[in-house]
Amino acid sequence: MTVERFLDLSKSYLGYRATPGGKNEFSSRTGYTATNVPWSGAFIDCVAHDAGVRIPACVYSPNGLAEFIYQRRWRERPRPGDIVFYSFSVDGSFGMPHVGIVVNTDGWKTDDSFAAIEANICSGLPRASTANDGIFIRTRWRYEVLGFCRPDFKQRPAKDAKMLTGTPQLQTSQLLPGKRHASVEILQRALIVAVGLKDYERGKFDAMTQRAFARYQRLIGLVGNDANGVPSPSTLARLGAETGIFKI
Repeated sequence: MTVERFLDLSKSYLGYRATPGGKNEFSSRTGYTATNVPWSGAFIDCVAHDAGVRIPACVYSPNGLAEFIYQRRWRERPRPGDIVFYSFSVDGSFGMPHVGIVVNTDGWKTDDSFAAIEANICSGLPRASTANDGIFIRTRWRYEVLGFCRPDFKQRPAKDAKMLTGTPQLQTSQLLPGKRHASVEILQRALIVAVGLKDYERGKFDAMTQRAFARYQRLIGLVGNDANGVPSPSTLARLGAETGIFKI
């Protein structure tokens, strides 16, 4: 089962440590490698990708949380495989919520506790390092939790772009804000599938289309100026692969 693969893969990283300065393979894979950038969400994104599980990107956990809620995947009670969003961060004041993967809920009925695999933390063991530089199982309690978000383990992973045949081919230069082109209408169809684009002017890259593309960028883990609603070859290729509506 996909949930078992997801859990087994997350467990395989137990004991992993980042190098001094916080450098780790998960941040590198998600494209955000600045020093001291929180990477608990990047770890979850990589495990989900490798396990064939489609989830809203958690590299920037507020975006992941918002998308899970929008998709009505929010839950009050945990189940193994859930993504847990905590009410605290591990990167100081005003940091983004810490996240983990629920692996055991045996204690939930007795004392509101559960076990989760988390990245970017210390082990919590006596006399162990207090640096938040590893991946460990931690016991947590209800009062530390914002909520649990349940991936749709029945949803199939994205299609391989190499498998796309007989689909329209788009060019980035035709898909810029303000442009009016037949390719824009194809892009809009893909955005309807991916994020539910509505109230747009057909065939024109209008403000609603740009906002929808920005939401898609956030959905796949882009943050800040990288989620400005302007397509890039890589984001277009991914949207085309996931929807099967076009290719680059």
